[in-house]
Formats: sequence, structure tokens, C-alpha cells
Amino acid sequence: AEGRMSVVALGSGIVEVTAQSGSDYMHSAATSSFSFTIKKKQQSLLWNQETSAYVGSSLPLSATASSGNKVIYEIRSGSEYGEIIADSTGSYLLHGTHPGEITLVARQSGDSIYEGAEMSKSFSILALEQQTLSWTQKADTMHVGDSFTFKAMSSASLPIAYRVIQGTDLVESTAKDGQLMVKALKAGEVTITATAEGDATHKPSESVPYSFIIVKKDQSISWQQCDTIYEGSSVILNAVASSGLAVSYEIAEGCEQYGQLITSGSMSELRATGTAGNHIYVIARQDGNNAFNAAPPVGKEFVIVKKMTGINPVYVSDDDKGIAWYTLTGMKMPSRPTNPGLYIRVKDGRATKVIVR
Repeated sequence: AEGRMSVVALGSGIVEVTAQSGSDYMHSAATSSFSFTIKKKQQSLLWNQETSAYVGSSLPLSATASSGNKVIYEIRSGSEYGEIIADSTGSYLLHGTHPGEITLVARQSGDSIYEGAEMSKSFSILALEQQTLSWTQKADTMHVGDSFTFKAMSSASLPIAYRVIQGTDLVESTAKDGQLMVKALKAGEVTITATAEGDATHKPSESVPYSFIIVKKDQSISWQQCDTIYEGSSVILNAVASSGLAVSYEIAEGCEQYGQLITSGSMSELRATGTAGNHIYVIARQDGNNAFNAAPPVGKEFVIVKKMTGINPVYVSDDDKGIAWYTLTGMKMPSRPTNPGLYIRVKDGRATKVIVR
């Protein structure tokens, strides 16, 4: 007789099987035994990955087992240079803490079917690289009211952060597109800094300061009128400051008895109180403000001349040839009269009757 038996291996070990036949009138019962060994399957690990990481960064560990079972890791040597951490998904990472060499062991402990397996691999923990900053756009001096864009660059091409650390009340500043836009508000010294943050391969940079000076603008004064004035008459003073600021006037010492200043709002007149031949020296000043330095004072000498008999001319203005125009009626006219009428033209103290047609 022939009989068969199927065996399913559930675990490793030695199995003994006994076969026994029955008996009949012709045969007696018989027994036969044999044994065999059940072994676990072998498994292998595959571990191909990057083997260097920078201090402060974390490197995913990627060993896999042919069995499909989970692989765990431990540090065999160099634990002072890093640590193994698990993320929220249960995956493992090597986190570098100091420069040096670390040897890890990847292990799959096996189960009822597979033998355990392990392999080791060395990793290098690298020091973060230094980065340097340099100012590529800068100004040593700014004038009040002006604007300038400062810019610094990182050797690692990392983003730059800017700060004003001195003279914060002297400027308005805005950081945009990797640059610092500065508008000068007041005179003084300003210091700004540039700093670059680090990344996975670079240390944060040192803060690099830069100082500059804000100064006021210079201005000048110019006179735009003739230098004669009739006895008892007045002229409007029209010195102009290049800054556009209002000009003030004063009569120089020793000339006070020959003239008088009359100021109304922003307009100043000089009235002749002396007689023909007297000289009045008037000084124009502009004292400056937070944006402009005081202008150098500029004086102008006026000569008092006699009135022309029977008329009372009133000063109108100078034309472009240094000629002063007066009306007989007292009506103020443009710099050179264009309407028909009778006028008096004065140059170098000499008067000429002119009819404009």
C-alpha cells in the first residue's frame, strides 16, 4: 500500500515522522520512522545611500531587508558625533551634532520564517562651511533729502537681512529684494548691518556693519537787481537762495542812517532815508535748516541818487541788461515794460526818458 502526507513548515527545528501500516490475514503491521530539519530562510539587507551630512542636518536612513520586514539602526561607534532619531512616520534619521565619523548598524532581527541579518556603514558628519559678506553697493556720504540703495552679498548666495543700529532717527529704511533702501532725513552718522542666515551646509554669517555720514546740502545766495535807489523811494529786495528758502536782510553797520528795511510777510523793501551820494550796504542771509547749511552772507551796495525833477518814479525791476525800469504813475510793470507808456530807464545812476510803443 502507498500513503502520502503533506507537511507545512511552521517553525525551524527537527521533525520526526513515523509511518505505520495496518495488518491483515496475510500481513502483520509495520512501522517506519525518519526525521528532517526545517530551517529559516536567509534574508539580505540592501543599503545604498548618501554617507555624509552636515552638522545640524538630518540624513534619512534607507536600508531595506529582502524579507520586507522593518529595519532598525544603532550606533556602533562615534556616538559623540550624532544620534539616531525617528520622525513622525516611524522612519529613522541620522542627525549630526559634531564633525566626525559615525558607524551605524542596520539590523533586521528575523522572525519565524527569516533568519536575522545586519550590516554596517560609516558616515561622515561635516562641519558647516563659513560664509562671508561684502558690501557691493555703498555710499560714504549722503545729503539730507537724498536716497540711496545699499546692498551686501553672501559668498554662499544666501538671503541677506539688514538692520539700522545707529542713527535710526536720521533715516527711513526699507529692505526689499535683497537690498536696503535708505532716505536721509537728518544730518549725522548712521550704521547699518548685513547678516546672512545659515542653511544645511553653511553657518550663519557674522554681522557686517557699515557706517556713513549724512550731511546738509550747501546753498548760495545771489542778488538779482540794480544797485541804485532814488532819494525817499523804495526797492523790493530780491536776493535768492539756491535752496529756495526765504532770505533775510540786514543793513550793515554804519549804513543804518541812510536806509530802512520794511518787511511784510515774505517781502522786504529797502527805503532810502539818506541823500544822493550815500551808500547803503545790505546783507542777505539764509540760515539753513535741517537739510541745508547756512549760506555764506552776500552783500549788495545801493547808491542813493537824486529824484528827477517833476516826477516820482517807482522802481519796477531790472531787465537782463542790468537796467532798472521806473514808471511815472507808480504802476508796477513786468521786468521790461511792453505796454505803451512813458517810463524812466536808469543805468549806472543815469536816467533816460523812454517811450515804449
